[in-house]
Amino acid sequence: MQTVYSRTSTLAAFDSGRPILGDYPHNSGPIARWMGTIPDSTPIELLNIPGTHDAAAWNYSGPDSAQYLCQGFGFWISALGTRPDHSKLLFYHSAALLSDTATLQDVLQGLYYWLDHHRTETLLLSLKVDNGPTDAALEQEVYNLIATGPGRHHWVQTPNEVILGSISLPNVCFLRVRIIRTIHIQLGTLGHARGKAILLRRFSWADLPSPTPSALPGVNLNDGFADNDPDFVIPYNPLRNLSAHVEDYYAIYGNDTVAQKVDTKVQAVAAHIQQAVQGVNNTSNFWMTFASGGGFVGDLETIVPKTLAEGDGSTTPGVNAKLSQILNTVHAGKRIRVGAVLLDFYESVGTLVQDIIGPSHQF
Repeated sequence: MQTVYSRTSTLAAFDSGRPILGDYPHNSGPIARWMGTIPDSTPIELLNIPGTHDAAAWNYSGPDSAQYLCQGFGFWISALGTRPDHSKLLFYHSAALLSDTATLQDVLQGLYYWLDHHRTETLLLSLKVDNGPTDAALEQEVYNLIATGPGRHHWVQTPNEVILGSISLPNVCFLRVRIIRTIHIQLGTLGHARGKAILLRRFSWADLPSPTPSALPGVNLNDGFADNDPDFVIPYNPLRNLSAHVEDYYAIYGNDTVAQKVDTKVQAVAAHIQQAVQGVNNTSNFWMTFASGGGFVGDLETIVPKTLAEGDGSTTPGVNAKLSQILNTVHAGKRIRVGAVLLDFYESVGTLVQDIIGPSHQF
């Protein structure tokens, strides 16, 4: 695959995108290429993928976005929105604007640069809209960035599926029809996705101007993504019986102590990982476990995500330390499928990325 943009435009994208991308580290270690030892035929569903629950909010939640990539993270979640004048498609965390200069186009070009220099890897990128409506203008801009120009060479594109059928009509003996239906692509194999990103779409394509493009990129996780739920299923391709199983229990309510809230979150995480382990040979299911969250009393956040992830700094360990123990128990010296595990403040436990990927990949 040839790079389809100039060095000048890449440098410009890194410059304006720096508030989201951070500074690109040119000397990444072997952990940045951990997928290179895995056979091409491996289904994406069977990979253990470290992820960050909001890569664009790194200045709140840890290292910058480029560092995540170079530390072995293969799953990003980012939230988008537009300025009131619709002049830019920018990054948000809920209603908070993260940068007024870093556009989606800038950040994607930075990711393309990384993928071009790490051709053995793939990147699952989940995009959602946190600020403003998902309208036709936003959908068209995202579609253009992903399905045309440089994006077409750097994203796994979604094919159509041809379905042949027959119907009976009055006064017509038999009519055979050819129906073109867009089927949201299965995640496929690692070999098919190397050097590219896979879109996990948490927004609608419903308002794209007519005619609808013949192929719409991405796996549809928009329909059925539950709010604050420890265990839910999204059938993203019912015709092929493909589903995403998700734990996203991010708001833990009540007057509990830090230790109690950590334990509540860990119980949800452990139960979900155990389900992934039990279905280890089932490639129809993709598992996503969020280790991130916070504690609330009503609408007041009383335990911030950093404390839940790291503990209170003295006697109470956080979710990340307990997650590391869970993963080491599950793997027990050999790699077992746990799926994608999404983190906050991963650097609080130095081995956590390795613990997710599994012991068969040593760095």
